[in-house]
Amino acid sequence: MAHGDALVLMTEATQRSLEERLGEALAPHRDPHRPRDNYAAIDTFMAATCRHLAAVDDVLVARVRHDVPDGDGVSHAYLEVARRLEHTLALLKGKLYGEAHAIHLQWRDLFETAHTQLEEHNRSERAMVGALVRHGDPEAGLAVVIAREPVEDEEAGRHRPPVAIDGIEVPRP
Repeated sequence: MAHGDALVLMTEATQRSLEERLGEALAPHRDPHRPRDNYAAIDTFMAATCRHLAAVDDVLVARVRHDVPDGDGVSHAYLEVARRLEHTLALLKGKLYGEAHAIHLQWRDLFETAHTQLEEHNRSERAMVGALVRHGDPEAGLAVVIAREPVEDEEAGRHRPPVAIDGIEVPRP
């Protein structure tokens, strides 16, 4: 595997997964007696996208700022695109759960915006990853899951394994 391949492959796989989840959310429901069946797919898309945005923000953005020439500019450009997508996801969530500020919005318009912004996000993320591959050490803990002991959930009295978000292990609080 060449320098940075694991990070590039992980990024591409995650982006494909998000695009597939959006496709599932856009698919029309089949049963007229269960009009909310596709709500689960919409919710899954939103949750997966939010987790991915948070993971990229927590892990990649800091590395890009540190390792890439003009890393502040590259990460700032990415964060602008990510924030627009996050705003659209918040509107989708509002529409899905019947919040007053979003009931007037049309599903079609929200999904068209989400699709466009997801494409913009993916381009921006690929550019950021490409810059990191060229100038930094993308293999330094970014694309591998580190095996750790499970975390004990004191409230529930059971062990919980660490959470892996898009191949990056995040310990539970």
